[in-house]
Amino acid sequence: MTGPTVGQLLRYMAWVEKNLADPDQTVKGMIIARSISQDLRLATSRIKDVELYEYELSISLKQISG
Repeated sequence: MTGPTVGQLLRYMAWVEKNLADPDQTVKGMIIARSISQDLRLATSRIKDVELYEYELSISLKQISG
């Protein structure tokens, strides 16, 4: 999924740059995933305005007495 993910992000960034951003603004992209593969790290390593983030989720339960 590396190719489609990077391609889609670059299309979004180009659209924002063309249609929303001011000429002096920098458009940055973020890929957020549970796990970032080495292929994705390599594919984005030459793209300076793309940042990668991994997320962690946790759930805690609190018992409510009735």
